[in-house]
This record gives sequence, C-alpha cells and structure tokens, in this order.
Amino acid sequence: MKKLLALTFILAVGFVAFAQEPALAQPAPVETVKRTPKFPTVSVAEFAELIKADDVIIVDVRTEKEFSEGHIEGAVNMPLDTKFQGLLNKTTWDKGKRLAVYCRSGRRSNAAGRKFVDKGFKVVELGGGLDAWQKEEQPVVKN
Repeated sequence: MKKLLALTFILAVGFVAFAQEPALAQPAPVETVKRTPKFPTVSVAEFAELIKADDVIIVDVRTEKEFSEGHIEGAVNMPLDTKFQGLLNKTTWDKGKRLAVYCRSGRRSNAAGRKFVDKGFKVVELGGGLDAWQKEEQPVVKN
C-alpha cells in the first residue's frame, strides 16, 4: 500500500511539473515578420551602364557635405537622416522609373533602398558605394 501511495505521489508531482512547463506542452507561437522585397545590388560596371538610361533617377543618400565633396553626375541628394522619411513621403518621382541608389559604402543605401521599395519604387543599389565607384576610377563631380 505504501508503494502504491508513493507511486501515485510521484506520478502526481511529475504531472504537475510537466503541466507547468508550456514549452514542452505546446510549441511557441510563430512571430509574423514583415519582409521587405529585395532589390539588386550591382557592380560598378553594371551601375555605370544602368545610369545611362532615361528611366533612372540616381539617388545619393549621403550627407549634404559628403555630396558636395563629390558625387556621381546627375545624382539627386536625399540624405538618409531624420528628414528622409518626410522627403520620401513628399516625393513626386515617377514610380515607373528605377532608382539607382548609392552612399559611401553601401550601408545607408541599403537602408534607404528598403524604404524606397516600401513606397513602391524599383531600386538598384551600387555595391560598395562611392568608395567602390572611385576605386574603379569612375568620374565624380563636385559642387
């Protein structure tokens, strides 16, 4: 009788311990994450060819100071800073055109590219940014 009582007690304690551990009882809920569609990152040579087309807007997302020190000819300066989202919301650019986006090294242009895609733009990013552009001895203009 004592053995039966002890066995019942052990089973009861085990059951209570198991029931209090939700990770074992049921799987954790899956979190829904919003995924931004990807856009291509292209080489300097591909970017140089791409920006010759009429249906492309070249966007430099570096600071105004960086832009004035040298940028790709024809580029529009839209710094990725605290005013960026406001400027993006006000832009009247044709969404049928592609945005050729770049920064110094690629970090800011990638972040800006995702924001442009969220607004419905087609984006192409310069891999390696203006650093790579200049390393390949491509021209820059200053103003």
